[in-house]
Amino acid sequence: MKATMLNVVARDAGVTVLAVAPVEVPLARLVGRSLGALEQVRLDPAALGAPLPCRDTRLELVPLHLKGLGRGASSRRGIVVGSSVAQALEYVLTHWIPTGKAEPDVTLRAAQAGRGPRHVRILALETALLRKQDDEEQELYERSRGGRRRARIRPKFVWTQDEFESSFDAVAVGGRSAYLPTVGAFGGDSEQPRHAVVVERTQVVSSHRVPRWDVLTVSSQDTVEAVAWGFQGGAWFRCPFGRLDARLMETFEEEGRLVCIVEGDLLASETIEARFLLRVPEGIGPADPDRVGDVPAALRILPGALLTDSRSPVRIPDGVPVITDPREAWSVLLRTTSGIFLPDTAPCAPPRSFQQLAGAWLVGGVPTGRVP
Repeated sequence: MKATMLNVVARDAGVTVLAVAPVEVPLARLVGRSLGALEQVRLDPAALGAPLPCRDTRLELVPLHLKGLGRGASSRRGIVVGSSVAQALEYVLTHWIPTGKAEPDVTLRAAQAGRGPRHVRILALETALLRKQDDEEQELYERSRGGRRRARIRPKFVWTQDEFESSFDAVAVGGRSAYLPTVGAFGGDSEQPRHAVVVERTQVVSSHRVPRWDVLTVSSQDTVEAVAWGFQGGAWFRCPFGRLDARLMETFEEEGRLVCIVEGDLLASETIEARFLLRVPEGIGPADPDRVGDVPAALRILPGALLTDSRSPVRIPDGVPVITDPREAWSVLLRTTSGIFLPDTAPCAPPRSFQQLAGAWLVGGVPTGRVP
């Protein structure tokens, strides 16, 4: 499978430069290890569970405009690691090639053009690049033994070797090491990472091509055998990881990519079955919700339905109704509140979040075996 990892792209006199890149790594090498993932996905409730890329605010990666990097590594996002902050900043000050008007180019350009003593310029760089006291979201606090609070500086793209080793762990890939974050890194994650290997595919429903995700997760503890749990080709599976069907494993290894789910649960819909599909129309919806029209006849028999993004693991049986007519689609969407479609309610104005769903496919699902 593919995993976005930190890879060593340069070493120079005790300084290591690492950049992110997709790496092929067997899933078995990650099972049982407390590792996170650099690619993060958030299941956006406002967008009815759409899997959206989520920026990891705990780790700042910047395009590395450094002399001496190969063509494939230049300008890739990454970090610089030294035995001390001063050593890493000395390397950055010497090797950085400012290319734009954004940070850190502006600060480094000014530092390189300065005429003061080099150690003074490095101290100024440390203040500018490592500290962000006016940003409350970036500032972390910890209690000392005396009960006083002191600010803890969050590393940006410059790290010390000790900080890096306590926050990342090596994974052997192709005769070298690449790195993933460890659980608890960046300020005290309390939950185990919710890893998932996802495979993007297309399901044809009534001649419509609907985007889907197959999902595999593996949970393991020191005293318990690893368990594989997921969804593939419209069917759920759960078994010991060591007994996972070889053909199923091969699919995820060859076509999957590793993500970390930071909000939501990809496997929460195991008991849900699709009763209709809906394509979200373009535009912001009817100006007058009262004139939207009636709910399609095939949906009136439902007491309600949970609307989720089509990539969520939900079984879609053959022959489910497919709603593509904009008028019919709005008659459903305007009767949806907090992701729940209620056919008997009066239509209301669509939430603004629906605008980002234009053209997306939604699944209307119900608990299996509980409603007609």
